[in-house]
Amino acid sequence: KRPPEASKALSASAKHAKIPQSATIPPSASTDEAAKQLALSRETERIARAATALDNRGNDFFEKGFYDKAMDAYSRALKLKRRTFHSMLEEADDLFGDDAEENQKMDGKERNVDPKLLVSMATSINNIGYLRQRSGEATPDETMAAYKKSLRIKRKILGNDSLSVGKTLNNIG
Repeated sequence: KRPPEASKALSASAKHAKIPQSATIPPSASTDEAAKQLALSRETERIARAATALDNRGNDFFEKGFYDKAMDAYSRALKLKRRTFHSMLEEADDLFGDDAEENQKMDGKERNVDPKLLVSMATSINNIGYLRQRSGEATPDETMAAYKKSLRIKRKILGNDSLSVGKTLNNIG
C-alpha cells in the first residue's frame, strides 16, 4: 500500500523558503531589520523542513499499516504548517474560497502566497481526510469537505491535469 499522497512540494519549498513580498526589506532599512528578516527566513525554512519530516514519517507509517501513527504525524505536520504560515492560509482562503474560480491555474505571484506550501497543506488535508474516512472517524460530509478544500487549492495552483489533483479526485470517487 502507498500513502494517500506523498508530499514533496514542501520539501522542495523548504530548500528555497521564501519570505512574502510584504515582508521584504526596503533598501533604506537598518541592519537590525535585515538581521531580523534573515532570522525569520531561516526559522521559516527550519519549520518547513520539520513539517516535511513529519509528512515523510506519516507516509512511512501509512505504508507499514500504522494508520493511527500516520494520522498523528500528518496532523502534527498540518498543525505546524497552519501555525507557521497562518497569514498565507488566510490569503489562500480568500483566493481559493467557495466563491473562487476552481479551474484556473495560479502563477504563484498572486499576493504573497507560496504555491508549493499551499499544495503541501492541501496534500496534508487530503491525507488526513483519507485516513479519517478509512478509520470511520469522519462523516461522509466531513470527508467530502476536506477533499473539496484540498481539490480547490490544487486545481487553482496545479490545474486539472496534475497527478495530485487526480489522486484527490480518486479519493472523492
